Amino acid sequence: PVIGPWIVPVALFFFAFTTIIGWSYYGEQAVTYLIGEWATHPFRYIWVVVVFLGTVAAADWLWLLGDIANASMAFPNLIAILALSGVVAAMHKSNGDPDKGHPVHDYREESRHPEQD
Repeated sequence: PVIGPWIVPVALFFFAFTTIIGWSYYGEQAVTYLIGEWATHPFRYIWVVVVFLGTVAAADWLWLLGDIANASMAFPNLIAILALSGVVAAMHKSNGDPDKGHPVHDYREESRHPEQD
């Protein structure tokens, strides 16, 4: 009964801390890939400022900012999906059609481990 009230705050702290560290690493790797190695230090400074602002800003504003960020990532992907849908449909239609010289490929054979034989 004495330890119960401490479990949730401690677990919440570790969850929040590891989430911040994980997204920091993910963002840093993305910036390094997209821009270059030189951008990691500016990203770290911006990350620290953004994390601080996240602790003091109003929740409504943060949700709006998160929605805008997700939409800004989703729209280019949706445009690319629509632009490539014809190519994907053509590849799907011709793949695995024995009449067109494309045999059906059984991926289960490649995924077997030697110890399963």
